[in-house]
Amino acid sequence: METDMKALVLKEHGGIENFEIADLQIPKPRPSEVLVRIASASLNQIDTKIRGGLLIGPDLPA
Repeated sequence: METDMKALVLKEHGGIENFEIADLQIPKPRPSEVLVRIASASLNQIDTKIRGGLLIGPDLPA
C-alpha cells in the first residue's frame, strides 16, 4: 500500500502562486470513516472565493 499522496496545498490566500505541490502522508481513516482514492477533481466558483480569502474556508495551509 502506498504511504504518500500528492496534494495541492494552499499556503495563504491570494493568487495561484500560493499553491504548492506536496507529498503528504495518506491519512488513516477513523472508525466509521472510509478512505477514497480520487482519480480526478474539479473547482467551482466558491473554491476561487475561498482562495481569495472568503471566511468560510478552512484554516491555512489547507
